[in-house]
Formats: sequence, C-alpha cells, structure tokens
Amino acid sequence: MPKLSARQWMLIIGIFLLLMAPPLAWKRYRGSARMIRAVRAGDTARVEKLLMARPELLNARDDRHRAGAVQWAVVANQPAILELLIERGADLDAGDRHGMTALHSAAIFNRADMVRRLLARGADPYAMGLGYGAIRLTPLHKAAEAGSLEAAAALLDDGVDVNVLTEGANRVTPLHIAAARGHQGIIRLLAERGARMNLRDVTGATPLRWAMRMEKDDTAALLRLLGGRE
Repeated sequence: MPKLSARQWMLIIGIFLLLMAPPLAWKRYRGSARMIRAVRAGDTARVEKLLMARPELLNARDDRHRAGAVQWAVVANQPAILELLIERGADLDAGDRHGMTALHSAAIFNRADMVRRLLARGADPYAMGLGYGAIRLTPLHKAAEAGSLEAAAALLDDGVDVNVLTEGANRVTPLHIAAARGHQGIIRLLAERGARMNLRDVTGATPLRWAMRMEKDDTAALLRLLGGRE
C-alpha cells in the first residue's frame, strides 16, 4: 500500500467531512423539528425522552422563525414544558430571527405567570427585539403594544424602568406605543408607575402627539387629563 503524504491525508479527510456534512445537518434538523413539535404539543414525556437522548436539543430552534424551545413553550402556552426547560438550564435569552426572546413572547401574549417565572430565573427584561423595520423594543414595549396589562404589571413589579427607551431609528417609551395603539389601561398603569407624560421622540413628538396622529381621540383626551402635552 503506497504511503500517503500529509497533504493527501488532509485531502481525504476534507472529502470525508464534505460527504458527512449533509447527513449530519439533516439529523440535526430532524432532531430540532421533533423537539419543537413536542414542545408545542405539550408532550412532556416526549420532550424528556428527546433530551435524554440528545441534551443539545434543550436549545433547539425551529427552521423558519429560529425561535427556541423556550420561546415556543411560551407561545404555545405550555407552562409545564417551560418549567422543564428552565430547570434543565435552557438559554432564556435566546432570540429568534428578529431578536425576540421568550420574555418578549410572554409580554405579547399577556402570560403574566410566565413573565414572572422567566424574570425569577434571570431572563433579561431589557433584551431588544427588532420591530417596525428599524426599531428595537424591550418586552415592556411589546406589552404596551399588545395591550397586555397583566404582563406589563409583572414587568414593572420586577423593577423594569417604566420610561425605558427603544433603540435604533427612534427612541420612544412604552407610553408612546400605548398611546398610538389606544391602550388606555396600559396608559393608566404606566402613569401610576411614574411614566413621564411628555418625553419626546427623535422628532420631538410626545405620547399625546402619537395618539393624535393615530386619531385616537379618547386616548388623547385621557393623556391630557394625565398631564400630557403636545
């Protein structure tokens, strides 16, 4: 048998790895897909079985949205699965394709118990997810956008800054977003927790101006009563 040079061995190894890459990628994809399906279905036994066989699936992501297992547990409203993943040490701040985390999803869907659980285990309340094309929002901004009163209260109870600003193309508070959406319950909550009524965005617009632009007349009237100005 002829002796192979180091270069020839490297070439053989490279070809072997290239041939093996597609099967390995397919195996990884199938495992992640099975994990996400089990999470969404609330199949605790299946999730435990998959994790026992392949612990790396703890942070599996779906192929389309790149959302992790923890985030899907929140979206699918599977508290038992969420608890299991948390206890196993899942990455609570893993962002999806747009940087939205499980805490963002809990805020959007007004899952206050999940908000509290995630915060208690160290989820970042100031994680930024991309929205509106060029603005990055915190979970409190998403709660204000969705009108998720209980989730917003849970975030504020944990000490989240009521006047936290977005990042990116504009710098706005949760109050700006609640005003534009006409979520009067959120506006009252934010005001009670110390929201500054007249902070201005990069264009100089206050929350009252945002409400007026969106023709939210009743909301504009409420903001005026609470001290809002144009």
